[in-house]
Amino acid sequence: MPDRIMSSQALAAMQSRIETPHERGYRGGTPSLVHPKLVDQVWGDGQRVIALTTYAQSPDYYVVRIDSSWDLDASDGLRAHMDEIMESIEDQFGAILDGDPPSDWPMADFSLGSNWGDITSEILHLLESDHG
Repeated sequence: MPDRIMSSQALAAMQSRIETPHERGYRGGTPSLVHPKLVDQVWGDGQRVIALTTYAQSPDYYVVRIDSSWDLDASDGLRAHMDEIMESIEDQFGAILDGDPPSDWPMADFSLGSNWGDITSEILHLLESDHG
């Protein structure tokens, strides 16, 4: 189970900034709008932020707040929590199951695997740009 859930007021403010579509990705070699989706649940201290992309739905991605102590590559770090993170995403956005027809984003399709990267500094810059 996740350690905590962000308050609805704080979540709404963060979502409005983070979930703004932007042109930063490619779909099938063509420039495409990217649609980030903020995951409500927070793991640990939530001070590290990752972009979690499914191979089936790239370049769209989920924004996940995790514990700052988690190593992104170690089996006892982020990888140890991936099942619960994916389950949380499926609970929040819905899931595309094997054999189901493709659906609109943000329903999760983990059938081809996923990839992640640290985007903490980008998110901090985005949120601080509102105040500076």
